[in-house]
Amino acid sequence: MFTPRWFMPYDVLIMLVMTAVSMGIAIYALRGFRWVKERSLYYLYMAFVLLAIGFFANGLTLGYDFLQRTGDPNSFQPMMFIDLGFAIYFFCSIVAYGILAYAYFRNVRDASIAAAIFGMLLTSTMPVLECIIIVLLFALVFAQMIHLSIHRSRYSMIVCSSFVLILISHVLVLMSDMEQQNYYVIGKLLQLGAFVMLLAMMLKLRGPE
Repeated sequence: MFTPRWFMPYDVLIMLVMTAVSMGIAIYALRGFRWVKERSLYYLYMAFVLLAIGFFANGLTLGYDFLQRTGDPNSFQPMMFIDLGFAIYFFCSIVAYGILAYAYFRNVRDASIAAAIFGMLLTSTMPVLECIIIVLLFALVFAQMIHLSIHRSRYSMIVCSSFVLILISHVLVLMSDMEQQNYYVIGKLLQLGAFVMLLAMMLKLRGPE
């Protein structure tokens, strides 16, 4: 994974926007849960609160580091502080996507076998933390596709498409390096677009005020 230096301020802005979008999704998921008492909406609420926390922590530490280095290019930030935002982001993301995968696999148990096999292939070649997120996203998308084949609706297709974009975005970010900086930028923009799609869907599904 490689973050282009020129993209850092935009990356911070995207993180903060995704914090707001994630909280918006969480709020409407909680409102929907209180309205229809559908437990999957409560899982969605918990997952996106965690994602919001992760995005905010990562954006805050990245932004602080960028401002410090812009003011003084020779300034040195302790690695523990710089890595703290990444650690919180990865932890929250892993738990959040794990919650969503569990919510879908409660009714699609057989899909976990294929996800586990795919996961073993990935873990042998990719950085561990990002790999875990990708495996969970793959499992989540796999379960959503099975669910979509049984209960087809426009909203189910939007949810599935959104998480496919999130999965692709994480793969692109993982593949980015000095020679492929555009992968990181495209991945971040895809991720932002996917979250906006989910929020737009939640706004359409919101219950009475």
